[in-house]
Amino acid sequence: MTTSDRPPIVGQTTLSLGDSFAFLAAQLPRVLIGMFVLSTMLFVILWFVLLTDAERAHFDADTAAGIRRFLTDAGWMPLALTALWPVLLVVLSWVQFHRIPALNRQLRYEIDAEGIVTRDAAGTELKVPWTMVQQTRTTRHLLLLKLNTRAWRYLPWRAFAPEDRDRLLALASQSVAAGAVRPGA
Repeated sequence: MTTSDRPPIVGQTTLSLGDSFAFLAAQLPRVLIGMFVLSTMLFVILWFVLLTDAERAHFDADTAAGIRRFLTDAGWMPLALTALWPVLLVVLSWVQFHRIPALNRQLRYEIDAEGIVTRDAAGTELKVPWTMVQQTRTTRHLLLLKLNTRAWRYLPWRAFAPEDRDRLLALASQSVAAGAVRPGA
């Protein structure tokens, strides 16, 4: 039996707030590194722009003292902003999750060699062909799919039978491997 002849993988679940937080936790290290780098660049630029001519001359004369002064004056700001960022993201995830109507949280998945079809109880349908999947990552609770639009989608593992999970991961991995050899991918 070829891959295209096999019956589709079918699963269903109701999204939970835990799914939203698990997705956030999977992305958090990358997001925090980006926030730290961007906020550091922003505060360094602002600090230099706000220096007086005398302070700039002093900085040019003794760069090490200038760097120590920056770390004393503004060096804590990128760290504080980076520390507050996860709190803001958790609050935003909570708000976003609670804005989703209950019918839209009840999902049914149908997965075959062509791609993933997600339907909710309200009748909304989303089709994601495997050709759009660029990267996959797995966590204990989720299968993460990075699409070629740079968006991430996730599928909770609990939606699928244990014997279907391996097949699902194989389909996703084949898609990523095929994408690496596709022209223009």
